[in-house]
Amino acid sequence: MFILKPKEDIEWFVVFEHSEEKFWYQKLLKTGFHHVYIMRKSTGGHFWLILDSSISNLNIDARSAKTFETAREYAGDYATVLKCPVSIDTLVHTWQPGIITCVDVVKRCLGIRALRVQTPFQLFQYLERNCHGISV
Repeated sequence: MFILKPKEDIEWFVVFEHSEEKFWYQKLLKTGFHHVYIMRKSTGGHFWLILDSSISNLNIDARSAKTFETAREYAGDYATVLKCPVSIDTLVHTWQPGIITCVDVVKRCLGIRALRVQTPFQLFQYLERNCHGISV
């Protein structure tokens, strides 16, 4: 039986990176903030769970924590990584209109309902201001 927990504490790592792909809309995005994805350790800490959304699909991956001990190690040296501990109220409605982007997927995982946050750089600024995101 499925039971909603009222609150869930999760430590997410939000990864911002530059993309070498040449889509027209990337001219509108800040350099170094073309894409964002999110990752966290599984219960027990044996795996990294990675949610990476693209224009066409959502990739969900599990990698051994022995292969990549830290989020920084997985993301690489050129990515910006923020550690964001969140306490999500699973009973609060978070529906938002619009297309599903990489930013929308990360916002949903973090429980963010800020309609004006639309680009990876705006999300980065929001996390630094409101969620006390810590660079790792």
